[in-house]
Amino acid sequence: MKYIYLLLIAIICFTIGCSNNNVSQDTGSNPIPLVAPILQGYYFKNADYNGVSTIDIANNNNGNVLVDYANSKIVRRVGGVMATASGSGISGYFSKIIYDTIVYSGNTIENYNKILPNSNYTSVSPNRKVINLNSNNQIVSKICYKQELNLYDNDTLDFEYNSLNKVIRISNTVYNNLLFEKLFYYNSNNNVSSIITKYYNYYESGTSVTQQYTYKEIETFGDFDNAPNPFVSFFIFDETFNRSLSTNNYRSYSYEKYLYPLSTNQLTNSYTINYNLNYDSSGNAIFTNN
Repeated sequence: MKYIYLLLIAIICFTIGCSNNNVSQDTGSNPIPLVAPILQGYYFKNADYNGVSTIDIANNNNGNVLVDYANSKIVRRVGGVMATASGSGISGYFSKIIYDTIVYSGNTIENYNKILPNSNYTSVSPNRKVINLNSNNQIVSKICYKQELNLYDNDTLDFEYNSLNKVIRISNTVYNNLLFEKLFYYNSNNNVSSIITKYYNYYESGTSVTQQYTYKEIETFGDFDNAPNPFVSFFIFDETFNRSLSTNNYRSYSYEKYLYPLSTNQLTNSYTINYNLNYDSSGNAIFTNN
């Protein structure tokens, strides 16, 4: 009888303990790390390729960007944007002849964006980006070299992080003048909720220089799912950087642009994108266009 009584107490304590654990997970105090399957590819419209045409995607991997790995690191990405003439009416179209090669050396990552050599566009010079990492594998700076690969003609972006190792600011400064800054905000689930980008011009008057806003952009992210984010390691690419920031996957994105003076709230452009993601039997988001 005593044994049965002790057994009942143990069962009750175990039940209460499980209940408390569930409450703790719901409040986010002890979240279980989410691990997504390795992303082998993604439909370009599910990342930041806004304004890019879907023309002829049937002959270009159905618009899917394909990814190759070596030693669990991304070493090649196939698929990108082919620029078009200014009067074409589109900013570019997706093409499988564009590809990236990624080279790792210590705390440095070099990303070369190229055209396949057997294409009709072999005269196009590759774009090059150099990413410098800290000991936490976070971007400290990104140097974006111009298409001519002139080492003296480049833009350097500087990255700042909070105590949770989340990026909170990216800035571009030339000759001590701040050209733009991106400010990042997150919700309680460590998902990016908004990014505010401010752009500046500078005016000389005698020996003094005056800073002035030119415009700002507000990007808002929402409708997050509960699935793990497979883009976490894709922070090295501009088109997938925003998706790499969060624990889960956003399914709604909105953009607004305001001109100076900001006090007048002169909205000049805005749009919203909703992503219709599918999920596999394990609840993982599917980003490819099958």
